[in-house]
Order: sequence, then structure tokens, then C-alpha cells
Amino acid sequence: MGLRQEYINLIGKELIEEFEEESEKFGNRSILMVSSFKKSKGVEVLVGDLKELFSEFKIKIDFKILIGDKKFYDVVDNLLIGIQNENYNKENINEYLKFFNERIITYNYELLSELDKYDMIIVHDLHSFGLISFKKWNKWIWHAHLDLTRPDRDLWGFITNLSENYDKVIVSANSYKLNDKWVVLPPGLNPFSLKNKEIEKIDEILLKNNIPVNKPLVVQVSRMDRNKDPFAIFEIFEIAMDFGGDFNFVYKTILPEENNLLKDFLKKIERCRYREHFFINCSNDDILINALQRKAVCVIQESKREGFSLSISEALWKRTPVISTGVGGIPLQVRDGYNGFLVNTEYKSHYRKIAEAIIYLLENKDKAKEMGINGRNLIKENYLMILHGLDYIKIINSLVH
Repeated sequence: MGLRQEYINLIGKELIEEFEEESEKFGNRSILMVSSFKKSKGVEVLVGDLKELFSEFKIKIDFKILIGDKKFYDVVDNLLIGIQNENYNKENINEYLKFFNERIITYNYELLSELDKYDMIIVHDLHSFGLISFKKWNKWIWHAHLDLTRPDRDLWGFITNLSENYDKVIVSANSYKLNDKWVVLPPGLNPFSLKNKEIEKIDEILLKNNIPVNKPLVVQVSRMDRNKDPFAIFEIFEIAMDFGGDFNFVYKTILPEENNLLKDFLKKIERCRYREHFFINCSNDDILINALQRKAVCVIQESKREGFSLSISEALWKRTPVISTGVGGIPLQVRDGYNGFLVNTEYKSHYRKIAEAIIYLLENKDKAKEMGINGRNLIKENYLMILHGLDYIKIINSLVH
């Protein structure tokens, strides 16, 4: 069964027919998407899903990777700290520009030589943002997969000034919009991917990965970096266990590039008072993520910053309520008391609030089930990839016509 028919079976023909009309408008024009996947794994998934969807409607997306040296990646990492309004080296704004002015051709000659062959260039994230200096006749979009709630003022000035050279800027929430050139387009979930499709033998999958199924599961799925506040997981877990919680906690993550972070995390596990009930899995296994999110009583998303969070979409799609910090674009998906709970990080007791919400859902299975159904419906109506793709091609068509 083709992707188009799968969507028809899921949501009906109306959106499919609208997509076909937009595809005809686009015609034989060409699209290039550029990103640097060294730091943008979520973008990699999004672009892959978009390519698959667009190809179903005879729209071809080419994709190229922007390559940088170690200094470049370190500079962008530091600027991302500034995006979070934390201390960073402001000289790195000039270093960032220096890469695009002086060193980029060393690593990206082929990419630069092909930019003028496409009708539309779509640049993802901060790493590739500076490519706009090579704009010629074609239309350019910057897709900012960032939490732009409170960036450093100087860095924000740099971003807004350079963004003026783009024809459109895509952000995931209204609160990030600067002007009418900036449009809101939240990410979309692919319901047919390995991570999200319906699966069977869930307990078997978990046991194969050394995750016991004798107790209820509480799960967090996120990469291990300091923006995801990984050490907070232990405090939340221990508080919930102190409250009398009888469950196992699974932290599904990927190995961080920062070696010291992993070492510190493993030491924390050793000191954890309930470590026999805490499980960490670092495999790259979408079926396991699928099984965990389906088996969980609830999914936690303890983050300091989030542009949107597709891992929340994934859990809600599987009828699993989400307990999350109310940062960035997360409130677009998690409606407090409706499909989960939102916790204000400004309160010192927010770890305790999350722990209390865990206990509540463990003790109120009917309410958890109701929230799960609400979450599924919210994603189906607002955040499926077909909706994301349709809005994407509308934005593109608004520029090329």
C-alpha cells in the first residue's frame, strides 16, 4: 500500500486532494534542503519524512549536508548557548561569519557550485544559516528549529539582521515570530514510520532489551544533553519513589558527544537509592522507542528549552499522556489536565510537581486512558506529517508564484 493510500485510510481524501492541487501549482520546480546532521538528528528525520511525502506527489527534494571543521561546530555550539540566553563568547558571532566568508569553500565546494541550480533553497537550523550570503536569483527559506523564547540580545540582533536576506523564516510557535516574513509551521509526525506505526509483541520487545515488564513503566525519550536536564530525571524519579511509587523508570537516549556528561550520569545512577528500578538504554532502535512509548503509563519530557519536541508528539500519538515542563513550544502539544500535565519551571518545587503527576497517573488509570485518547486526537487533528507537508508546500508556492 502506498503512502498516499495509507493517509487516505487514516484521515480521508480531502487533504490528499488539496495536496495534489498544490503539487500541480509547484510544477517542475526544484528544491534543495541543506543542513548539518552532525548536530541535527531531529532535522534529519524531518527532512527524510518530507522527502518521502513530497515524492508521493511528484515533488523532488534534493538534500545536501553542510560540512564544517571542528572549530565551526564548536562556535555554533557556543552560539546555541547564547540562544538559550546563557553565558557565551560573543566573539563567536564574528567567528561564525568568518567561516562562511573564508573557510566554507574548503569543505563545501560542490554544494556552493550547485546553489544557483535550484528554484528554492531551504536551510535548516543555525549551522547552515550563514549560507544566505551566497544567495543569487532563487528563493530562500530559513527553517529555524530553535526555541527562540529568550535569546541573548546581541545574538538575536545578529540573527534578525541576517534573516532579512531570506524570503521566509519558518518557526514552530507564534511567540517566536518577528514579523510577517516569519511564518509558523510546527513539525509533523510520520504515523507510518518504524517509531510510530502500530506494533505487536510489545512485552517481548522490551524483555529482549533487558527492560522488565513486571511493573508499570514511566519513560523519558530524549538525547542526553544539558538542555534536556538529564540529571533532573533522578531527582524526579527518587521523589516519586519516596511518595510510594511502584514502577520502573526507563531513560531512552543516545550516547552524548560530551564524554564527561555520560560519566557523570553513570555515577549518578550508581548513587541512586532506587537504582534497581532505573534503566537506561542508548541503542539506536526506533522499534524499542515505539514499544516504550506504548507501554508507558506516562512519558516525561523534562527540558530546559524546546523548540517543539517531536518525542512528545510520538508519545501522544500512542495514547500516552505526557508530563512536561512548559518551556518553548511544548504547550502547543501538552494541554494541562487534558492530555497530560505542564509544570512551571520557575517554581523551585517543579521536580516535586512532576513526581506528583506521575503518582496521580499511576493511581488513576481511567484518567490516564482518557488523557491518552485526547493526546492521540490532538496529534491527528493538528500535527501529522501530511498537515506539515501541505503547509510547507503552500509556503513554498507563495514564493515561487
